[in-house]
Amino acid sequence: MGRGSILSSLGAVAMFVGMAGPASAAGSAGGPVSTPATAGSSGLYLTPALRSGARLDTIFSKAIAITGADFDPLVRRVSGTASYEVTAVAPDAITVRGDYLYDGRPGGTGTVTMRNSGATDCDARNRCTTNDSTSAPTFDSLLWGPVPGDIAVGSTWRLKVKTSWEIGPPGEEEVSVVRRDPGLGLVTLARKGSGTGMSSDDAALNTFTVVSHGRAVKVRLRPGAATWHGRATFIHGVTIADEIMLTRSVELVSDSGRVFRGNERIYTLFTEADLP
Repeated sequence: MGRGSILSSLGAVAMFVGMAGPASAAGSAGGPVSTPATAGSSGLYLTPALRSGARLDTIFSKAIAITGADFDPLVRRVSGTASYEVTAVAPDAITVRGDYLYDGRPGGTGTVTMRNSGATDCDARNRCTTNDSTSAPTFDSLLWGPVPGDIAVGSTWRLKVKTSWEIGPPGEEEVSVVRRDPGLGLVTLARKGSGTGMSSDDAALNTFTVVSHGRAVKVRLRPGAATWHGRATFIHGVTIADEIMLTRSVELVSDSGRVFRGNERIYTLFTEADLP
């Protein structure tokens, strides 16, 4: 689905008043640092304005690279597509049915209800978990924080990310508005942050193999301090494009206690698409 198709599915006025405002359980705001006098309601830009039957198509990719002395560069990539059809809307929730395909793997499908400003996902049995994805098809407060009620180009706020997320650890983040178009309901936000600890990806896959001087060595990852930066564009709460890069120092510890020191960079790309 192209951008024109998404815009035709969006209302001119946000339909979910409760979706963009409240603080999520996973993050808390330190308050706006700066809010220019020309600010306008943030709900126009970040509250999802979807109707039942709307379709959102996305393409996503992630690259992970670890380099250092005494071992070969380790590079992993994952990419895929997803299509979401909105099946129900409520003042505090959006329910979608999704079909997704990770390249090289079997496709899948499922139904999810997004709550708490996008920070919580609930399945068909109402079992809920934190949405710790780096990017999402609609605005997600976990990594963007509770947004000030009024924003303008130059508005800035800080938040604490209280939990691990897909590619990063708990930490602190600063978000700024770099573009705003009231006519389109479009806003571009930039984010930069730092933290220490494990990511959700680390918790799922913390042991792997590297090659050192021609020999395979099983290692366990020990992450160091991380920094990240990126930006995303939303139209009426729908993610049009999102990119982020995280870098950190790492130690790779073998079963024998040998330590390989290196640097890791991870970046993800997420964009609205036009899928068949």
